[in-house]
Amino acid sequence: MAYHYHFLLAVFGLRDLASFNVETQTGKIKLDIFPSFKVQSQAHFAMLKYLLTETDGFIDIHHDQSQAKLTVRVDRSKISTDGKAALGDMLLKLHMYRSTADVRPCREYYEDLSRVEEKHLAWRKIVIRNAEPDWNYVHANTFVENGTVVLKEYEATAEGIIQGWANRKV
Repeated sequence: MAYHYHFLLAVFGLRDLASFNVETQTGKIKLDIFPSFKVQSQAHFAMLKYLLTETDGFIDIHHDQSQAKLTVRVDRSKISTDGKAALGDMLLKLHMYRSTADVRPCREYYEDLSRVEEKHLAWRKIVIRNAEPDWNYVHANTFVENGTVVLKEYEATAEGIIQGWANRKV
């Protein structure tokens, strides 16, 4: 479970680079540079960047330029030591700033954590190039026909979603 969480944290940090707005980037990062899913995207990336810089190989992003591919590696042996300690330190520092309403250093700290650098922009290009289309999760319906339970499934399209709801008669 812990491995999966840290792996997803790294994947989400990479994936959310796609919502980074390159055009509005300036020398000093503004908090609106991640226009869609602002808070979550920026936080995922900040946590990934912190784990990459503050731990010794706990999380590694391998960038294969020849194949335009990114590979995330999490060292299982460092989850309870490096990973937990690093995230704890980062979150405690943010919590202390918020609890004491120390806005200026908190903003500087968070902007530094979420600053997108050149190598991250290269990762962003790969993430965008390899992006999967958004998923459509379509619920199946069950009906009783002639005393038998029947499962009706729908295509994973907008039409399938509408048809599923229409068949529920809600």
